Amino acid sequence: MSDDDLFGSGEERQREPDEDRRRAETPDVQGPNPFVGPLLFLVLVVAPVAILIASNGDSVPVKWAGFSWEAPLWIVLAITFAAGAVVTRLFAWVWTAWRRRRKRLKEEAAAKRRQME
Repeated sequence: MSDDDLFGSGEERQREPDEDRRRAETPDVQGPNPFVGPLLFLVLVVAPVAILIASNGDSVPVKWAGFSWEAPLWIVLAITFAAGAVVTRLFAWVWTAWRRRRKRLKEEAAAKRRQME
């Protein structure tokens, strides 16, 4: 490979007459902004929950599975929020696995029908 291949020969490439027009007519297409989803989640969910947790510092009695104790309300709220997030992710995982399995079974049944024909 020569230096001209790597760095160019110093001469500008000749453009086709329609190339500038095509560039002007072609809009710059950009994908979705990857920060919009997490930012919306932060603003709509995390910020209000954080404010709720920070503004409730009182101790409350907690009774669960036969046990009883006192805990700060902010800890109870934080644990409840985290448990809700975990349950939501588990439900989404089960739902996705169920849909994939159903799709796979339908495809296998269609393939068997095609083989029989």
